[in-house]
Amino acid sequence: MNSKDFTYELISKYEKLTGQTLSTDDIGFYLTEIIDEKGNALFELQLTKRQAARICYEFMKNALKLKDEDWKDAGKLKDIYSCKVCANPIAQCYVRGIILPLREDLFGSDDIIGTDEAKMIVNKIMVLVQEI
Repeated sequence: MNSKDFTYELISKYEKLTGQTLSTDDIGFYLTEIIDEKGNALFELQLTKRQAARICYEFMKNALKLKDEDWKDAGKLKDIYSCKVCANPIAQCYVRGIILPLREDLFGSDDIIGTDEAKMIVNKIMVLVQEI
């Protein structure tokens, strides 16, 4: 699964669950860029945990209007600052239990996410949708 497929899966599940169609304003610039971008090799690469965290975070922030939670113990992850843009998305997915770390002290930002794990992540987001 790549970033584009993951983003489509997330939006599609949300729309089926809620019966609401999300506009580009609802999902924000980053997810719109993923969906609309033609030929961007980054979005065609296999999905990494870092990229999944960014996508999930943007979806939670824009579509679900969730506020950031306190990082709690996310700061203990040795690789949380390997990408400064990704640090907060990783922390938010970590503290909400959306994406599990590789180990207690390592998120595994560059690890590839398989289709089954990607679907589990989407399902965890859908639990948040039902709680809103």
